[in-house]
Amino acid sequence: MKTRTGPKRSDTGRTPAVRKDHDETIAVLVDTVTEDEVYMFLIDSFEKDGRSYAVMVPYEPDEERNRDPEIVILRSLRGRSGEQLYATIRKRRELDLAFSEFVHRFETAEGP
Repeated sequence: MKTRTGPKRSDTGRTPAVRKDHDETIAVLVDTVTEDEVYMFLIDSFEKDGRSYAVMVPYEPDEERNRDPEIVILRSLRGRSGEQLYATIRKRRELDLAFSEFVHRFETAEGP
């Protein structure tokens, strides 16, 4: 599945693709096939082996936040006209490498 950030094509463009909300980055992902919107917190982004990745968790209002949210790792790309795109990682080996890098970055950032 490929997704793009931002409003639906029929939208007026008033909805930002990525916005800061109380020091958290919220991305609006739009499925390029179904046009369904999903709201995600961007928690990390990095490059590994020449590819860019974004790590996100589903956005849920404060009263509904899951204490153990599932993370989503997507490949981060730029479209022909410069728009931000995210693609599902289909190869297990690539996903495992990206996940290992994220865990390493997380553990390093946390410190002792």
